[in-house]
Amino acid sequence: MSKFHDRRAAFRERTEQGVKEREKTGGRFSCLNLAKIEGINFFKPTSDKKHRNEIDIIPFLATQDWISKMRSFNGAVLGINPGDMLYKLEVPGHPRIGSEERTFLCLKAAFGKSCPICNEREALKENQDADEDLIKSLYPKWRVFYNVKDRNEEEKEKRRKVWDAPYHSFEKFFLEEADMGEDGIVIFADPEEGKTIRFKGRKKNFSGREYLEADSIEFLDRKKQYDDDDVKESISFDKYLKIPTYEEVEKAYLGLDDEKKSDKKRKEGSSEEEIEKVLGKRNKE
Repeated sequence: MSKFHDRRAAFRERTEQGVKEREKTGGRFSCLNLAKIEGINFFKPTSDKKHRNEIDIIPFLATQDWISKMRSFNGAVLGINPGDMLYKLEVPGHPRIGSEERTFLCLKAAFGKSCPICNEREALKENQDADEDLIKSLYPKWRVFYNVKDRNEEEKEKRRKVWDAPYHSFEKFFLEEADMGEDGIVIFADPEEGKTIRFKGRKKNFSGREYLEADSIEFLDRKKQYDDDDVKESISFDKYLKIPTYEEVEKAYLGLDDEKKSDKKRKEGSSEEEIEKVLGKRNKE
C-alpha cells in the first residue's frame, strides 16, 4: 500500500473519531472530565413540535469520600457516602474563565469554601459604580448530570446516554411537576418504581442566545424498570469531577501565566484597588 493510502486511511480514522466526539462533554468547557470515558453517548433534547422527548433517569452510585460534603443547588449538604445511590450530580461552575475560557467548579457553591471569583463578585457589590451585568456574570451557573435511557433512540445499544443539562431549564421543572402528583411526590428516578419523563423542548431566547426549556412535562408508567446491575452500569459522575484549588482558579481568572507571577504580585503587595483594575480590564475585554 502506498504512503498516500496510508495517510488517507489515517485521515479517515481521525475524521471519523472527530465526528464521534464532536459533542463530547469534558475538557476545559466542563467541570467534569467525561472525555476519559470511551464510547459515551450524549442526550440532546429535541424541540421538534411533532416529537416529544421521553427519558428514564437511572441512578448511579457515589464513589468519592468528599461527596458527603458537597452541596446541592438549594444549599443543602448532600450528606451521602460512597456506595449510596443518587440520580443526579448538580454542579456549579464559573464558565469562560481566562484566555482559554475554561470552566471551573465554584468552590463556594459546591463546598462552602472560599472562591476567588465569588470573592470578587462580593467586593464589586460594595461599589455603587460597579457594572451590574458584570456582577451577574460572576455568579456560578448550575448544571445537572444524569444517566438516562433515551426511549426515542432507535439503536438499542445507544439508548443509554449522559445528559448535561442546565438546572433552570430542566431539573427545576421536573421537581416542580414531581411535587404536584395526586398521590404525593413522584419519585421519577426510582429504579424499580420510577417513571418515564415525557416533555417538550421549548425554544427560548435570552440576550440573543437561544436555548431549550422543558415544557408540558408528563410522568408515564415505564415499559421497563431497572435493577442493581443497571445502576452499577451508570456512570458515577463524582469520579470525574474536577476540583480545582483556590490558586488554580485565581491564576486563571487573573490571567497569570505561572505561579511566579502570582507570587510576585503578592510580594509586591498588590492592593485591592490594583487587583480590581486588573479584573475590571479583563472583564471589559
